[in-house]
Amino acid sequence: MRIMRVFTVADIEATAEIKHCNACKVIRTLIKCGYVVKVNGRKGKKSNRYRLVKDTGPKALELKRHEKALYDCNLGRRVTAKGEEGDANELA
Repeated sequence: MRIMRVFTVADIEATAEIKHCNACKVIRTLIKCGYVVKVNGRKGKKSNRYRLVKDTGPKALELKRHEKALYDCNLGRRVTAKGEEGDANELA
């Protein structure tokens, strides 16, 4: 995502070597947390395209499936759809 900036679900599937349903869940969580937005697809193309809008650094984000949140290792913060919540020390 950091290199391509604009990507599809298929791009995430291939890069991360995960199933389609999991790639969709990842993208949905990233959208809810404000890291990714959906952009208009190209004319004639059926697949949705997404753009990375919040690039906080090189470390991968950790998705917290059951919490519907993620942990941003670059910021040392847990992030939910409502925004940032706490730093690394508060979560330990």
